[in-house]
Amino acid sequence: MPEHWLSERHLKEGLEDQLPNGVKVPTHPIWRALGLAPISPANWDRFVNACTDEALRGRYELVLTMNWLRDYGDQVAEQCKTRPAGGNSTGAVKRVLREVGVRIGERSASFSNRERMSKLLTLMTLEMRTSADGRVWADALRERNYLAGGTAVHIHPPDDRKGSYSLYS
Repeated sequence: MPEHWLSERHLKEGLEDQLPNGVKVPTHPIWRALGLAPISPANWDRFVNACTDEALRGRYELVLTMNWLRDYGDQVAEQCKTRPAGGNSTGAVKRVLREVGVRIGERSASFSNRERMSKLLTLMTLEMRTSADGRVWADALRERNYLAGGTAVHIHPPDDRKGSYSLYS
């Protein structure tokens, strides 16, 4: 079963919004601990302890921060335990999705024919993987039509302006 992860970047941004400005300085223990907090249990504990210590001292108002930790802290702590080593960037996925968006463009509303859409997306995938070869596809289509006796498969006579298959003149 896949695990649902909260975005580490969004976690940090959410926490930053809950912190008072007085602790948002490079020398403050909370700010130093926040940088790597969501990537390991030890770092997360260090951050939570820094927040708890500061809240007990009372120098800064940390009500929002402590409420955030109460609401999300356990979930983040569990996520830290199962986080694999290395980067967890979604940049590669976003790049591919952006490319698909550019290729589809305004055509997305016209994808009512699922079979055609599936074939188009398959071709886009092959092209993006640099596996698409126009010559190979053309040869495959020619062979398919030849084996079908010159009749294109899945073409309906009413769809043709002449009322007959296009390959029969």
